[in-house]
Amino acid sequence: MNAFRYFLRAHLGRDMITLHYQPSLINMRDLTPEKVQSGPVGGSGGPCSNDILAAMTNVPLLDLKAQFAQIRSEVMPLIEQVCASQRFILGENVLALEAEVARYCASADGIGVSSGTDALLLALMALGVGAGDEIITTPFTFFATAGTIARLGARPVFCDIDPATFNISPGAVQDFVDRQCTVRGRQLINNATGGRIKGLMPVHLYGQAADMDPLMAIAKRHGLKVIEDAAQAIGTEYQGVRVGSIGDIGCFSFFPARTSAPSATPVCARRRMRILRRACGCCGCTAESRSIFMR
Repeated sequence: MNAFRYFLRAHLGRDMITLHYQPSLINMRDLTPEKVQSGPVGGSGGPCSNDILAAMTNVPLLDLKAQFAQIRSEVMPLIEQVCASQRFILGENVLALEAEVARYCASADGIGVSSGTDALLLALMALGVGAGDEIITTPFTFFATAGTIARLGARPVFCDIDPATFNISPGAVQDFVDRQCTVRGRQLINNATGGRIKGLMPVHLYGQAADMDPLMAIAKRHGLKVIEDAAQAIGTEYQGVRVGSIGDIGCFSFFPARTSAPSATPVCARRRMRILRRACGCCGCTAESRSIFMR
């Protein structure tokens, strides 16, 4: 009750809260600006202060204008060059971005795609994930992490998170493998579904790296592919190593609400030739046409 009272005081004005209100009779639909300005909820108590409402400022969820103002003089000439060249698809600027991001992330190569979601999808396709396969991942993430797995006919298997970091818990992954899986031949099988555990997709959330050493050890023991969802963690380091370059493939995002603003999303592949060529095949081009590294 105190929390509700504090919420109303903070957002709707101190004077509208009186000792006479009945929480059970308050409907949040009653808390419209018109009713707030006309008086307290329930019709009792003193008048509401309009001064507080007038002084309230709407803070946008995302505002990149101040950031852009600092780099405008650098960015606009480059945009004009692209418009003058009319090379809006691929081209030397995309190749340069792929090379620079791959170098920054300590990866061998990079491929630019349209979104972070497509980056995850392309990574899974390049590693041959499909129907009957299962990928271990975290439930505490953007829906695209599990959605891309399901889109390919595979099944996401959720393991709990570490409450300190909100990233997937290596202990929870190990517990799932020990208690709910069986090794048949060289494959790890989910006892409940009969599905093949083919990969592990840790998410580096809020710029914090998942605990990769024990996760990589589990993957190595059972022959699992590792796709790092680093959409919120470009530049983050784990024990001195940039995330995205630890597993088989790392996926990044430049969605404005995350770390940067460009629309292209590089997928950085660690094992250069084989995975890069397969990934390029999935997006309908060749490695030679996509990356200067292959020339």
